[in-house]
Amino acid sequence: MEAARDMDVLRAALGESELDYFGASYGTKLGATYAELFPERVGRMVLDGAVDVSATSRELSLGQAGGFELAIRSYVSDCVQSGDCFLGDTVEEGLARIKKLLAEIDRKPLPTSGDRELTVGNAFYGIVAPLYNRSYWPLLSSALRQAIEGRGDALMELSDLYSSRGPDGYTDNSSEAIYAINCLDDPSSVPADQIPQEYAAFDKVSPTFGRVFAWGLIGCEGFVGEPAEPLEIDGSGAAPILVIGTTRDPATPMEWAETLADQLESGVLVRRDGDGHTGYNAGNSCVDEVVEDYLLDDVVPQGEVTC
Repeated sequence: MEAARDMDVLRAALGESELDYFGASYGTKLGATYAELFPERVGRMVLDGAVDVSATSRELSLGQAGGFELAIRSYVSDCVQSGDCFLGDTVEEGLARIKKLLAEIDRKPLPTSGDRELTVGNAFYGIVAPLYNRSYWPLLSSALRQAIEGRGDALMELSDLYSSRGPDGYTDNSSEAIYAINCLDDPSSVPADQIPQEYAAFDKVSPTFGRVFAWGLIGCEGFVGEPAEPLEIDGSGAAPILVIGTTRDPATPMEWAETLADQLESGVLVRRDGDGHTGYNAGNSCVDEVVEDYLLDDVVPQGEVTC
C-alpha cells in the first residue's frame, strides 16, 4: 500500500493529473492497489501477468505450484512432439525423468567446472528459470541433457541468472527484497514441523515441484516487520483497466488474471494463449495491438479479448 502511495507522489511530482501505468507480475498488485486508493487518478492502466490480490499466501503458493507444473508439462509436450525426445517417449515419462533427476541431485549434488556443486535447490531454479520465456526452452534442454550426463554447469548458470548472481557475487538484492515485500503483504507462515501435512495438497497440483512450493510456506516464519493493512480491492470509479493473462504462465496463472479482471469494476480481460510469463511483447501480435491501441489511442476493447 505504501508503494502504491509512492506512485501517486511520483505522479504529482511530474505534474500529471492521472497516472498512466504498465505493471507486470507483482506490478499488477501495485497497480490494482493504486486503483483502489486513487480511482479518480487512474489513467490508462495495463496489468500484465496479473496477481490475484484476494488470495492468501498459501493459495498463491498452490497457484504457482500448479502454474509451474503446467509450464513444465507444456515444455515436455513440445519435446515429445518434436520427435526423439531425450526425456522419454511420452509426457509422463519426461516428467518422471525430470523428477528422478531432481531426486538424484538431492542425494548427490552434481560437480561443476567451478568450486560449487549443483545442489537440488539450484537445480530447481535452473529448471524453472527458462519456463518464464518459451525462447529459453532450448537452453533448458541443453542444461537437462548435461545434468543427466552428470554435469551441473548449465543448470547452475541458469539458477544464477534467476537469482541475480554473477561471477563476483550477487548483483542486486532482489532475493532478499522479495521476502520483505511478500511478508509485509502477508506475514502468515506454516511452522516447519507442519509442512509435511501440506504435501498431499501440493503434490496434487504439482507432482514434479509440489514439495518445493510446500516448503515455501515457511518463508515468513520469524518475520518481525509491521504488516500492511488489509485492503479489499475493486477499483470502483477507476477508468478501464486492461488485465492480461497467459494460459500457460508459470508464475501468474491464467486464473489469477480472470479473478483480478472480475474483481476490478472496470477490468477488461485480455487472454493470451501461450507459454511464458506475461503476455505483452511475447510474440503475440493480437495482444500487442490491443495494448498499444489502448495506451496510445485510448481504444478500450468492447468486452473480453482472446488472442
